[in-house]
This record gives sequence, C-alpha cells and structure tokens, in this order.
Amino acid sequence: MNTNRFLSTFLILLLALALLAGCTPAPNINAGGLVVGQSFRLRSGETLENDLTIIGGTAELEKGSKVNGNVAIMGGSLSVNGEVTGDVSAMGGVVSIGDSAIVRGNVQTLGATVSRSEKATILGNIGTGRPTVNIPSLARIPVREGAQVAWEIITTLIQALALSALAVLVSLFALRPMERMGDTMMSQPFLAGGLGLLSAVVLPVMLVIISITVILLPVGLLGLLGLGLALLFGWVSAGLVTGERISQALKKTWSGPVSAGLGTLALSLAASLFAAIIPCIGWLAPFLVSMIGLGSVILTRFGFQPYPLPVHPAPPEENPEAQQI
Repeated sequence: MNTNRFLSTFLILLLALALLAGCTPAPNINAGGLVVGQSFRLRSGETLENDLTIIGGTAELEKGSKVNGNVAIMGGSLSVNGEVTGDVSAMGGVVSIGDSAIVRGNVQTLGATVSRSEKATILGNIGTGRPTVNIPSLARIPVREGAQVAWEIITTLIQALALSALAVLVSLFALRPMERMGDTMMSQPFLAGGLGLLSAVVLPVMLVIISITVILLPVGLLGLLGLGLALLFGWVSAGLVTGERISQALKKTWSGPVSAGLGTLALSLAASLFAAIIPCIGWLAPFLVSMIGLGSVILTRFGFQPYPLPVHPAPPEENPEAQQI
C-alpha cells in the first residue's frame, strides 16, 4: 500500500469514528421553544411550557413527555410519542405519530409525509392545508440566553477579523510560501489531509511524552507551539486560496495580501456558520480544511519548497562518434 492510499484510508477511518462518537441527539430544551438546525428530544417526564418549533432538524417527543402548546416542524422529521395539548403542524419532512401519542388539537401538513399508529389518540382532525407555524419572539427568550448568543456572535466576528489581519500580515512577508502551500492543497488534498490528521493525532502524544522529563520539557513546549503555528499558517494559506477563488468568481484582480485577508475572513465566518447551523457534522468542514492546511505545511516545509519537487531534465548524452570526428 503506497503512502497516499495509507493516509487517505487513515483519514476516512478516523473521521468515521469521530462521526459515530459525536453524532448523538442533543437532549437540551431551548427555553424559547425554537430549535434551528439541531436534534431535539423531550424525554419522558419532561414538560415544555411553550410552543415548540423545529426548523431544519429532527425532534422526538418520548412517551410520557408533554408539550403545553403547539408543535410545528419545517423540514426534517418529527416523532411524537408523548402528549401535545395543541396542534401538530408540518411543512415538508416526515411526521411519525406513535402508539402512545396524544394530540389534543389538529394535525395539519403541507408537503409532508405522516404515518399514524392506530393506537394513537388524536382528538382533532387530520388533513392538509396551511399549517400554523409560530416562531417564538425574541422577547420570550431569556435575557441571559440572548446576551450569550450576542456574545458568541461578537467573539466569532472578532476571531475572524483577527485571523484576517494575521493573514494580511503573514502574506506581506511570506506570500510565495503561502502560494506553494495553496498549490499543494489543491493538487494533493487527500495526501495533505491524511498527513495532517496523522500528525495532529501522533505529534501531541509524542510531545506530551517528551515533556514528562524535566530536561526535555522545553522541547515539548516548543513542539506544541510549532504545531499551533503550523495550523495557523495552513489556515491562512487556505484563506489565500479562498480569496483567489472569490476574486476569480467576481472577475477582479486582487493583490496577494487582499486575497489572503478577505479569503481568510470569508473562510473563518463560513466555518463558524457551518459549525453553528449544521448539527452533528458541521465541524467537519473547518476540521478538514485545518488538516489539509497542516499537511500542506509539512509537505512543503512551511512553504520553503514546492511539492512535489520539480524534476530537472537529465543533460543530453554526448555522442562519442561526434567527439571522434
């Protein structure tokens, strides 16, 4: 098995294990009754004193749970085995009403598939029409949660702007190394990603083992610092590639620092957005970019040499007969 195949297989296996370990439904209840792009579970014995609205996710109401209000879902899937005192509405997606479900209002759907158990209790009507979807007002969300969301948005913007400024600064002094790493990301993504993931798993363990001894503690700390710098260097180089693609799409000509700054800003904001709105696997996109960037740093020796190395043509062989003449 060659190096490329080994690293690609290693990358796929680790990502599969991460997905199996990390894709678990989130049991927390949103205090405002609004869940966007997440998995929601109302456990047995729990009561939600709000309307429940699920947008772009999955919801499960276990047996013995209760929603004092309406339940609405826009896209995704809804499984009802508890009690709903109001209506159940669905726009698109799949609705499953189980044996122990009690719905005291109507079941209204628009472009959704509904499966109902014969043992389920539905006191209202079942039909198609215009479902009622009540999106909770921001005023109903507690001030503490609103402040937390605002703080997360602000910190995300500050982090993205800081990375953008770092990309501009680095490109002023090391634009050519960043371009070499960008070329490696585009030409060898699997090799770079596999090598980056292998390095991210193995190197910290080795550096921690080295740091156990007092004498080699500075070596371990310097190694961890170097790994962090390599991750940052790979990320801003990926931002340079992103900026160049954006400039090409807009049919503009940007300088290297401008491409690096705007591309890193767009890449960082997109990564945060993916992680926030896509449940379970939203972290994969920025993680893969980081690993490909780290691998490109290693393959190009921090951008000081291209990968693969250019092959120089062999000098032409001299003709001995011509020399004799």
